[in-house]
Amino acid sequence: MLEDDPIIAMDLAGQISDLGLDVCGPHHQACDALAQIERRAPDFAVLDFNLKKGKTSASVAERLSGMGVPFCFLSGYSSTDVLKSAGFEDVPCLSKPISNGELSLVLKSFAE
Repeated sequence: MLEDDPIIAMDLAGQISDLGLDVCGPHHQACDALAQIERRAPDFAVLDFNLKKGKTSASVAERLSGMGVPFCFLSGYSSTDVLKSAGFEDVPCLSKPISNGELSLVLKSFAE
């Protein structure tokens, strides 16, 4: 999981744990998430696309895509144009705040 806001990250990690899943992270920077991926590939990932200081999670998304690991983006605002221009138009993009039910549906779709 990659989320730059520590409070949102803790909440999201709790939601994922409540679904009975193990949480890798949260990571707050793309470089940390990439290092973790190299140590142990996740089954799936949840990525905040826009990170602090104008950075994005595009490098993490590209690495996961190359490894065949499913992932979704989580965004506080509509990022469809940004995702499209970055080549991720087919990746699910969920809106913050996300409910447990919505998160559960997306994560279960990764398990199918």
